[in-house]
Amino acid sequence: MRRIICSTVSLIICLLLMTGIAASANNSKLEVINPPHSMLVLGDSISTGCMLYSYKKGNNYNTQSYANLVASDLHLSQERSYLNLASDGLTSQELLTNLRDGKYDKAIDSELILLTIGGNDLLGEFLEFLKESIGLDLIDISGTSINADFTNPELMAKLNELISNIDSNISGFSETFSEILSLIREKNKNAYIICQTVYNPLECLPIPDSVKNIFDGKINLLNQNLRSCVRTQNQDKVCVEVIDVYHLFDGKSADMTNMLDGDIHPNASGHKKIYEAVKSSIEKHSFPTPTDTSTTESGGVPVSGRLDEIEKSESSSVLVMCAFVGVFGICLLSAIIVFIIRKKHNKI
Repeated sequence: MRRIICSTVSLIICLLLMTGIAASANNSKLEVINPPHSMLVLGDSISTGCMLYSYKKGNNYNTQSYANLVASDLHLSQERSYLNLASDGLTSQELLTNLRDGKYDKAIDSELILLTIGGNDLLGEFLEFLKESIGLDLIDISGTSINADFTNPELMAKLNELISNIDSNISGFSETFSEILSLIREKNKNAYIICQTVYNPLECLPIPDSVKNIFDGKINLLNQNLRSCVRTQNQDKVCVEVIDVYHLFDGKSADMTNMLDGDIHPNASGHKKIYEAVKSSIEKHSFPTPTDTSTTESGGVPVSGRLDEIEKSESSSVLVMCAFVGVFGICLLSAIIVFIIRKKHNKI
């Protein structure tokens, strides 16, 4: 009887420990010895959290976007120590214009700057091609195959025009992106900039492989040019880090984006994957301790009440699970003891 009781108690303890370990793993936080005390987010709809749950155009703080997850981990407050000035549909040229016009100057001195740009320089051309040349919107082809003859001379001519326009955009992007980095560095010599490569959201679409390969090659070319700009910028001092989102999403666009629902943006899983990569990059960098801590003083608005609620919900779920395991174990132990006592009594 003693052996059975000890074994049962050991089993309960193991279950509780395993539950605690799982809870600890799920609630891992960004760990930085000297974390950044201010963060600015620039770029396109990847950084606004477009199409995520609770997303509202013009409010970049209300979703589980990768940027908000980072800001939440760093305990930064929106409009105070964290500004997300990304904009849906933004191209590299528009971002450069905004930088020149001083649109971001109120937060350009942030210690950490997250940047996503380049996708609209390519995708806009392709989406226009689908609509104008094939007569389909993205959502029209997400769940079925395209009944278009890509050997048709007229359609081939339009496809070649698309390729020419994309090549022109890539060439322009290289020069523009280089100037973007230089201008940010000119305005803030100490910023640590984290940018991202462009992923391929079209790989899971039912379009001919020949068209997929063309577009994939153009995305890779743009990403190569982006990396080249970063290498040039880092010649004197490593100040720009590249997150390889392309390879993080490669072969997984159906799972990491909303493409099968007709939307090119990352879904919650995609944003979590980007967040983890950005988090890893931040953890490798040591930020200076600021002499002015006014931006980190209490009183700022949390990035998103929803994020806090999710964390509380996860913690509550863990507690409920622990309680359930504990009650179940006690009941099981009681049942075993009663069974053994009755069995022993019957023998007597």
